[in-house]
Amino acid sequence: MLEHIIMKARIKNIITFCCMVVVLGTQALLEGSWKVEPHKSNNLES
Repeated sequence: MLEHIIMKARIKNIITFCCMVVVLGTQALLEGSWKVEPHKSNNLES
């Protein structure tokens, strides 16, 4: 029984870790796109 509980805990930890990586990755991508867009518009204007 203990092995099953430990495995479930490990799986939950892995899933939560993956979710955090995905969330942080998407946030970084969104911030990057927001930062890149104004530079492109400035270059087009000048």
